[in-house]
Amino acid sequence: MTLNYSLKKYSPTVRIIYEKEILDTGGGLVNAINKNYFNTSRNPIVLLNGDVFWKKKKKSPIKNLLDSWDENKMDLLLCVKKKNDLNGYKGIGDLNLIKPEKKISEANFNTIKDFVFSGLQIINPNILNLKKKKFSISEIFFSDSYKIYGIKDKNDWYHISTPDDLLIVNKK
Repeated sequence: MTLNYSLKKYSPTVRIIYEKEILDTGGGLVNAINKNYFNTSRNPIVLLNGDVFWKKKKKSPIKNLLDSWDENKMDLLLCVKKKNDLNGYKGIGDLNLIKPEKKISEANFNTIKDFVFSGLQIINPNILNLKKKKFSISEIFFSDSYKIYGIKDKNDWYHISTPDDLLIVNKK
């Protein structure tokens, strides 16, 4: 299948990989790494899920994430929101922060879940199994092997999982 998008003007910065089989976020990232789309020898990778977006009112969440990344203590840094503050989110939460009063804190996935993972994260690619074909990045969240932190963001975030969610966001 040939993809003919208007993103060509952004090449080589933006590249598209068409997956015949949906590989999930982790599998898609590993696929891109294995196709040499990233220089993973030293650099962390910023990932953004395609079903979220934000309206910038404060500092850019990507800049905030990059400025807060500490490769000596973090394997993953997740941009998080209070579950009631993520527009369109209908779940029970994803995680809690060990020190929720701080801007950045270690994440805990085994307690009350007051926070939601926004879909924006920075990851140390060295923690990935590059032979695994299809998996969700969230599998890493529930392993005790990694140092996972959350950073709270002050922008308005929107989770878009249905056409109705998109209609609501477009009205705001």
